[in-house]
Amino acid sequence: MYNILMPSYTGSTITYTCEFCGRSNTKRERKDLKYRFCDKVCNGKSLVVGFNKRDRAGSKNPVWKGGRKSNGQGYILIYKPDHPYHNDHKNIYVFEHRLVMEKKLGRHLTKGEIVHHLNHKRDDNRPENLELFSSNSEHLKKYHNIPWNKGKKIK
Repeated sequence: MYNILMPSYTGSTITYTCEFCGRSNTKRERKDLKYRFCDKVCNGKSLVVGFNKRDRAGSKNPVWKGGRKSNGQGYILIYKPDHPYHNDHKNIYVFEHRLVMEKKLGRHLTKGEIVHHLNHKRDDNRPENLELFSSNSEHLKKYHNIPWNKGKKIK
């Protein structure tokens, strides 16, 4: 009548530890299922407290790519949660060219310092391809021929 898919049991039993409460459990082994929690209560509690997200952060995440990504504008970002100048409190990535320059200088860059790519390739972060400017106005004067105040007097 009805074609109902039944779970395929292997016939053997498996002993596992619940990832939430730590209890040891024994169940019949299934080919299509990996047991993580002892019952629906532990599974539900783990979702409420963010158990799964917390334990799968960073390199523990199955889709982790090594903490290196592109921002869509050609710049490379590196995962650095302990860096003092990461982008903001949620985004814990730092531009790779700034990290390379910091390593070359042996200190952290200030927020106002600008790192320029000499060959204009944003993903070429070799130390010999980077130049440091103390401010954006210095960078604009040298490479973009734009005076920072456009001839206006400063009050």
